[in-house]
Amino acid sequence: MTVTDFENKLDNFYLGGNTKENKVEVLPPSRNPVVTMDTCEESEKHVILVYSALLAAKRYIEKNERKSNVTMLIVGANQSGIIAAEYAPKMLAYLTGQVNVFIADSSIERLMAAEEVCSDVICWSADEHEQSLVEKTKSACKGGADLILDFIGTPRTIQRAMKILNKGGAFLIGPDALSKVSINLCSLIAQQQSIIGVVETSEAVSLYDSLLHHLVTSSMQSLTLKD
Repeated sequence: MTVTDFENKLDNFYLGGNTKENKVEVLPPSRNPVVTMDTCEESEKHVILVYSALLAAKRYIEKNERKSNVTMLIVGANQSGIIAAEYAPKMLAYLTGQVNVFIADSSIERLMAAEEVCSDVICWSADEHEQSLVEKTKSACKGGADLILDFIGTPRTIQRAMKILNKGGAFLIGPDALSKVSINLCSLIAQQQSIIGVVETSEAVSLYDSLLHHLVTSSMQSLTLKD
């Protein structure tokens, strides 16, 4: 079953409800030429985490009535980060008109893999000065990021991300954060920023189960046709 076949089968499945107005298709990663039951199950944890993060981003955009284009920075070109970079425009664009996605990582190899789904990559070289990295990232994002999804969660990436986050922006971080980190509350309040913890939600699991259900149904139909 090809990605094109899968997209056709999910034509009427939308994140915002079963209406054409909320056309947000739940699609598999296009970097996989063929989506199978095995590849879907291997990515279950990452896909559900990404769905949870993007659903949290969706709620934040709706609550704050962000009508214009949104800039999203994804920290970490790991599996979760790459999936998020691909899914974000599909799942959020109808809310804002356009989602400009950037992905940052210290690994050239991971960024090269990320370029398959996101052309705007930023190298956070370990040899580069911290302020230089912040300024480079803000420049690439044309001033800063409205939403930041951190899939690494070290004190360094968190503190760096908070310097890049725009006024009124939201920083989303998952359960894999490695340790405690100090946050300047005065700056957070003055900039009207939010920190949102991302955990697995029943809504995200439901979306994943729907994806898996379609794969099972399609596989059974394919076997029936062969017989």
